[in-house]
Amino acid sequence: MLSPFFNLGASTYRNTLALSVGDHTPAVTWENVNRLLDDMVRELTDGSPG
Repeated sequence: MLSPFFNLGASTYRNTLALSVGDHTPAVTWENVNRLLDDMVRELTDGSPG
């Protein structure tokens, strides 16, 4: 994979959602990845945008 690589995966198993990410460091910071995942969880659980 070449920079700026970012991959987001979503899957379910027994009604549980799992999110996974892959990235090319240092093109994507962990702070941005965490913020994206936190925003996604917030929208999926209570419907409010970040």
